[in-house]
Amino acid sequence: MNYQRINGRTESRYFQKLLKLVHPEGPRCPYCGAQEDLHACRRHKESWIPDYRCTHCGCVFNAWTGTPFQGTHHPPSKLWPIIMQIREGIFTTEIARELDCQRAHLSEFRHQIQHWVTSVFGPPPKKSPRKKVASKAKKPCSAHKGWP
Repeated sequence: MNYQRINGRTESRYFQKLLKLVHPEGPRCPYCGAQEDLHACRRHKESWIPDYRCTHCGCVFNAWTGTPFQGTHHPPSKLWPIIMQIREGIFTTEIARELDCQRAHLSEFRHQIQHWVTSVFGPPPKKSPRKKVASKAKKPCSAHKGWP
């Protein structure tokens, strides 16, 4: 599989790359729309995704709120390969097999983000049609001599 990998393998690097894709101008409060005065805070110590607090309205939200990734529990290191493989048009079954996850859940997630992936990266490449296997020429039946 030939898809682009980002430098480093840490969750924070994958997260930063994904954050730039979903928020190209930076995070914005989904409630009041403010982009300035957002302070990163953590409500969950074990979470890899930071929570933000808006000083204008006081609301707390995370980086995936209001994005196609809202509600996902996939870590950034797993989200990135999923996105890159969807971008290449790889079948969900193959992605699930490679990432060792359930195809049904991955299929639901793919439907959730497919439109976003297409809008960011463009449509996946066209696949070449499957080659048909040439069938062997039929031998004449002994009961019907003379027919093919």
